[in-house]
Amino acid sequence: MRRAWLIALLVGAVFSIVLERYSTLEGYSGILKSWTRRFSSIATSGQPENSKISLRTSSQGNQDVPQLLRDHAGLYLDKTRAPELRNALLLTAANYGYLDMLRNWECYARKLGLDWLVVALDDKVYRELGPERSFPTVGERHGSYERFGSPGFRIVGCNKLRSMLYVLVETQLDVVFSDGDSVFKSDPFLPSLSLGSMMRSGKYDMIYGRKIIPPGVKKDEYHQEPIKGNTGFYYVSGRRKPRIMQRMFNISIQWCDKRPDQDDQENFWDALVVERKRKPKDKDFFACFRHCDGSQCSGVEAEKVFDYCDMSPWEYLDGAIQPTDALKAPYHMVSYHATWVFGKELKQQKLKAVELWDAACASKGFMGKAVASDSPANSASLVPQPVQSETAVAQSGQLPQLLRKHAGLYLDKTRAPELSNALLLTAANYGYLDMLQNWECYARKFGLDWLVVALDDKIYQELGPERSFPTVGERHGSYEPFGSPGFKIVGCNKLRSMLYVLVEAQLDVVFSDSDSVFKSDPFLPSLSLGSMMRSGKYDMIYGRKIIPPGVKKDEYHQEPIKGNTGFYYVSGRRKPRIMQRMFNISIQWCDKRPDQDDQENFWDALVVERKRKPKDKDFFACFRHCDGSQCSGVEAEKVFDYCDMSPWEYLDGAIQPTDALKAPYHMVSYHATWVFGKELKQQKLKAVDLWDAACASKGFMGKAVASDSPANSASLVPQPVQSETAVAQSGQLPQLLRKHAGLYLDKTRAPELRNALLLTAANDGYLDMLRNWECYARKLGLDWLVVALDDKVYRELGPERSFPTVGERHGSYERFGSPGFKIVGCNKLRSMLYVLMETQLDVVFSDGDSVFKSDPFLPSLSLGSMMRSGKYDMIYGRKVKPPGPTKDEYHQEPIKGNTGFYYVSGGRKPRIMQHMFNISIHWCDNRPGLDDQENFWDALVVERKRKPKDKDFFACFRHCDSSQCSGIEAEKVFDYCDMNPWEYIDGTTRLDAAPTFLTNMLKLTSRYLREDREEIGDVAEGELLAACHAAEEQLRNDADTQDSGTSPQKQQVCRDEGSQSTPCWSAMPLDV
Repeated sequence: MRRAWLIALLVGAVFSIVLERYSTLEGYSGILKSWTRRFSSIATSGQPENSKISLRTSSQGNQDVPQLLRDHAGLYLDKTRAPELRNALLLTAANYGYLDMLRNWECYARKLGLDWLVVALDDKVYRELGPERSFPTVGERHGSYERFGSPGFRIVGCNKLRSMLYVLVETQLDVVFSDGDSVFKSDPFLPSLSLGSMMRSGKYDMIYGRKIIPPGVKKDEYHQEPIKGNTGFYYVSGRRKPRIMQRMFNISIQWCDKRPDQDDQENFWDALVVERKRKPKDKDFFACFRHCDGSQCSGVEAEKVFDYCDMSPWEYLDGAIQPTDALKAPYHMVSYHATWVFGKELKQQKLKAVELWDAACASKGFMGKAVASDSPANSASLVPQPVQSETAVAQSGQLPQLLRKHAGLYLDKTRAPELSNALLLTAANYGYLDMLQNWECYARKFGLDWLVVALDDKIYQELGPERSFPTVGERHGSYEPFGSPGFKIVGCNKLRSMLYVLVEAQLDVVFSDSDSVFKSDPFLPSLSLGSMMRSGKYDMIYGRKIIPPGVKKDEYHQEPIKGNTGFYYVSGRRKPRIMQRMFNISIQWCDKRPDQDDQENFWDALVVERKRKPKDKDFFACFRHCDGSQCSGVEAEKVFDYCDMSPWEYLDGAIQPTDALKAPYHMVSYHATWVFGKELKQQKLKAVDLWDAACASKGFMGKAVASDSPANSASLVPQPVQSETAVAQSGQLPQLLRKHAGLYLDKTRAPELRNALLLTAANDGYLDMLRNWECYARKLGLDWLVVALDDKVYRELGPERSFPTVGERHGSYERFGSPGFKIVGCNKLRSMLYVLMETQLDVVFSDGDSVFKSDPFLPSLSLGSMMRSGKYDMIYGRKVKPPGPTKDEYHQEPIKGNTGFYYVSGGRKPRIMQHMFNISIHWCDNRPGLDDQENFWDALVVERKRKPKDKDFFACFRHCDSSQCSGIEAEKVFDYCDMNPWEYIDGTTRLDAAPTFLTNMLKLTSRYLREDREEIGDVAEGELLAACHAAEEQLRNDADTQDSGTSPQKQQVCRDEGSQSTPCWSAMPLDV
C-alpha cells in the first residue's frame, strides 16, 4: 500500500508539472486534470474527482487536425503571396443555424484569395463542410441559431475561446479569428493597413478591435488602454510567447466556467483587465501588460510582458457605426462587423447597406463552386473575378507567378537587370482591341514584355492566360467614350487591378493606357523616366496633366493639383505600405464618387491626403515632391516620394501632333488625349506616325503582320527577319555582342580592351565592300560583328557574324545623298544605341569603306592611346576638307565630325552616351532629308551651345582635356576628342599630293578612302585608284623583305567560304 501511495504521488507530481508547463483549456486537458486529481485523491481521501468536460470530436481522423491547421496557414490560397505571414491561420466559426451567414462571409473572403478553416459549432455543419474545410468545436454543440444574450449564445461563444486555445496549444500558429458577421470589404491583411502592419512587425501578442459605443469612433480613445475589446475580429500570436497567450485564454475559459451567464467577450476582457490590475505582489504569471508600445513595462523581463494593441477602428468597423456613416470619411472601411442589432435578419440588413451581403452566396451551396450573384462584384475586391474559361480557372491560382514571369520590362531578361522587378501593364476591353493591337505593335518593336488587364471576358479569351489576366471588378466589353458611366467604372477597375498586382507581387509597375504609344524605348537610362526608375528614390513617377497648347517650363517639377493616370510608374517594393495605402484610398474615393473616373479620384485623394493638417495625418506623414526639402526630419518610411517625368519626352495629347514633332519636344511616347472617340485618337496617333493600320486591324497576336507603315524610326530592337536562325538567336543578341567584344580573335591580346566591340555595317548591295573590309581586318586578327542592313545580307552572313539592323531595311546599294542612304545611315545610329543600351560595351564603328592598313588599336597610336586612357566618352575622326588636314585644326572643337569611323564608351557614362544617340535619332526623325552624320553632329553642336539655363542634361562639353568644364560634376560632362587625322586618313586627303604619302605608307595605320563625288569630284577617281595600287605594291615588297613568304600581309586574296578568290584591293570599287 505504501508503494502504491508513493507511485501515485510521483505520477501526480509529474502530471502537475506538465499542466503548469502546458496550461490548456478544461475541455482539452480535462482528462489530464482528472487523472491528476484522481492520483492526488488516492494520496489523500482515496475518492476520485470526476472530469466535467471532455474533448468531444466526432470526426474520423481527428488526430490529423493539427496537420490540417498547418496546411491552411498562410492566410492566402497562394502560399507565396505573403511569405512573412506563412504561420498565420484565419479562422471563423458557425453552426448550422448560422450557415447562411457563414456562406456570405466565405463569398467575400474567397474574392480576396484568402484561405481559412471553420470551427464547426455542431455536428451537422461539420458534416456539411467536411474535414477539409472545418474541425469540430471544443465543448458543447449547439445547432440552432443562438441570439445575442441567450444561454446558447454564451455557451457557443466560450467554446470559440476553447477552440482557439486548442489551436494555440496544438500548433503554436498565429491566429486571426473572425465572426461570420464580420465581413471583409477588401484584403484585411495588406501591409498598408494597421492590422497587416502590426502583424508583420512581430511586436504584439494580441491585436484587437475596440468595443465602440454609438454613434462611432472617438479619436481620443484610439490606442488608449481599454476596459473592453471585441472578440468578433482579432489576432493572437501563438509563436511569440506561447505560454503568455495560452495562459490568457486558459484564464478566460476559467472565467467562462465560473460565469456561465456571461459570453466570451465579457469573460475574456474582464479576465484580462483583472490580471492587468493585479498588484505587483499578486502577479503570479503576467509581470506587466504593455499597450501599443507604451513605456509602462520598461525594465520588465520581455517574456513576462503581454503586448497588445488596437487595430484602426476607422478601417475595421464595428456595428456601432451606422452603415450610412461607414461609407463616408473619415472611415476607410476594410471590414464591417454587423453588431448592435438583435437577430440575423437585422445583421443581414446592415451588411446589405454596406454592400457586404450577397444573397446568392448566402442562399446556395457556395462550397468552392462559382455561383452567379445578383449583386455586383465587390468594388474593393482585390482578386480578379472568375471568367467562364477553363484556362482562366486553371491559371487563376498562378497569377502571381505569371506577373513575376513577365517582370523585367523586356523579353530579354538580361537586358536591364536593374529593372528586373518592374512590370509593364496595359488594359483593354474587346471594344478597344484595335487600340491595344496598335499599342502592342510598337511595344513589340522595342522588345518589351507586358501583360494586359482584360477588362471583359471576351478579350481575356482572345488574349489567353499567358498574355493577360481578368480585371478586378465589373466587366465592360464595349468601347466606353470619355466621361461615360462605363468609362468611369472601367477606369476605377484599373486602379483595383493595379492594387491587386502591388499586393500580390510587390513588383514595381509601369502602367500605360493603350492610347499612350511608344515612339522609342521609354525606359532608357538617358531619359527622365528611365533615370528616375533606376535611382530608386521615388514611390511614384507620373505624367503631368497638360493644358493646351502645351508644356510650360515653370510648371515642370512643381507640385501638381492633377496628374495623369494614363502613363505612370509606381514602386511596389520601396515602401509597400505607402503605395498600397494610396491606391486603397483612391479606390474608396471611386466607391464614394462613382460619377468620377480613376484620374479624378486618384489625384483628388492624393491632394486631400497631402493637405491634411499634422494632427489629422494618420498614415502619410509627408509628401515630398521631386527631392524637395519639405520632409526633412520626417521618418523616411512615412514619406510619399513622387515626381513628374519630362513632359517634353512623354507627350500628352494637349500638345498638337504638328508641335509634337518639333523642338523643344523629343517625343518618346504620345498619349492621344484631349479628343473624344477612338477615331479622333487614331487620327492623332497617325499624325505622329504612331498608328499602324495593319497592326490594329489584324490579329497581331505574336505573329508578324505585314504593315503598310514603315518600321518605327526610333525602334531600338532589330526587326524580325524571315530566317529561322535569326529568330533563334534574337533573344541571345546581347550575349552575341559580348562574345565578340575584345577587338581581337585572341581575347588575351589586349585585356584592357576586353569591353570594346568592333562593328561595321553593310547591305547586300555593299557586300563586296564588306568582304574587302573583312579581308584586311582578318589579316590583323581582329574580331567584329556586322550590322546587317537588309535581310539578304543577314542570311548570307548568319547569326554568328551579324545581327539585323534597327529600322527600315534597304537591300540595294545606296549612293551618297540618296533617300535610302540617309535612312540606312540613321539606322546605323539606332543600331549603335541598341548595342550601348543592351550591353554598355564600348564600341568602335567603322564603315565598310574605311579599311585598316595596320592594327588601328595599337597603344602607340592616337586612337589606341586615348581608348586606353579611359578619359573620353567619344573619340571621333574629323571631317577634313581637301586637300587634307591642317595642323591648326587638330584638337580644336569641331562643327562637324565623321560618323564613318569613331569610338564611343558605353561603360564610362552610360546615360551621357545613350542620351546623345537618342537625341541624334530624334534629329533623324525630324530631318529625314539629312543623313546620320549631319544629324548627329548638328544635334551635338546644338546641345553644346545651349545656354546654362537651357541645359537639361549635358552640363558641359569638354574637348580634348580642355579646362572649360572645371568645377562641373563629372557625370554631366561629355568628354570627346579627335583621333590623329594623319594616322586615320579621310578620303579628302589627296594621296598624289607628295611622294611622302607613299614613302610613309607603312607608318599610316589606316586608310579611310571615302571618295564622295560631291566633295572630291570624278577626276580624282583614277588618281586615287593608282595611288592605292602603288601603295599596295610597296607594302608587298616591304613585307617580302621583312618575312620571306610568311607574312599575313603578303596574302593578296581573301577567300570567303562559298566564294571565288577575289583580289582584296580590286574588290573595292571607288564609286561609293
